[in-house]
Amino acid sequence: MGSTEIAIDRESGTNRTLIETSTRMTQSTAPLRLLRFGEVRQRTGLSRSTIWRMERSGIFPRRIKVSINVVAWREDEVDKWIASKLQRA
Repeated sequence: MGSTEIAIDRESGTNRTLIETSTRMTQSTAPLRLLRFGEVRQRTGLSRSTIWRMERSGIFPRRIKVSINVVAWREDEVDKWIASKLQRA
């Protein structure tokens, strides 16, 4: 949780509110990571064409266009997809 502080701006003599934006990481909150294709292929064991085909069919998480020549997948979505496959096995 963030906390709020009141500070006095010495130059103007007015009050200003500073909001602490740091967040505390808990076990349920992990930083968001983007996975490039090589990492996705390594984690899933699927080929490039299979990943793209499954993605178009809505079976696999959608990629995110990071820049002109770079795409990536959200780590949490790929992990959730892998977990769903392990539960069915």
